Amino acid sequence: MKIVLRSADMVYLWNVYESHIQSLLIFERKIFRRIYGPKYENGEQRISWSGHLERMEEDRMPIKIFTQKLRRTRRRGRSRKMWKEEVERDLQVLGVRRWRELVADGKKWKDIVR
Repeated sequence: MKIVLRSADMVYLWNVYESHIQSLLIFERKIFRRIYGPKYENGEQRISWSGHLERMEEDRMPIKIFTQKLRRTRRRGRSRKMWKEEVERDLQVLGVRRWRELVADGKKWKDIVR
């Protein structure tokens, strides 16, 4: 695919490859996340689910999976972000502190999630 850019005195013709398009889409999503914040993307669901997990009884399967530690060798390179870290980052962006205490008060927690 070719893109033509025109300015007042010049015309530019660029070849655009699939990798360029993917890079532009990734950049666009990154900017949208920065503008709208995590609350309007998947962050809202993550935050809501984390509150649900925090209130859940210890013998339930989701909380067991959430709190268990896996024993295995790690891959080379940068470690992947854990779900807990993403939730805490979302809450930090929203300016929420001591979120585990706020989960107990359902009304305050709903205000945060919405």
